[in-house]
Amino acid sequence: MGKLWKWFLGLFKTAWFKAFLMFAVERLKKIFEQVGKEAYEKIRAKVIDVASLNISNTEKLKAVFKYVKELVPALSDSAVNYLIESIIQDLKNQRKI
Repeated sequence: MGKLWKWFLGLFKTAWFKAFLMFAVERLKKIFEQVGKEAYEKIRAKVIDVASLNISNTEKLKAVFKYVKELVPALSDSAVNYLIESIIQDLKNQRKI
């Protein structure tokens, strides 16, 4: 293996990376507690619907953002963005969008 590859794999063993992952997981858990399962499923469905539209990615993000803010107005803008990005990444990993 090359040095760069070994360095890259070594990042996953570092304490700061594990701490970052724990922070991200805790943040997502708090957001999910606020949103609830039913609302989360509605947001996922909206992301899938909007992904199929023939508009720019910026417009897609704005449409989903507006929908989430209407559905769960108590969420902060940063929490909404974080939630949307995590859903998008999850759907991409599952090859649904």
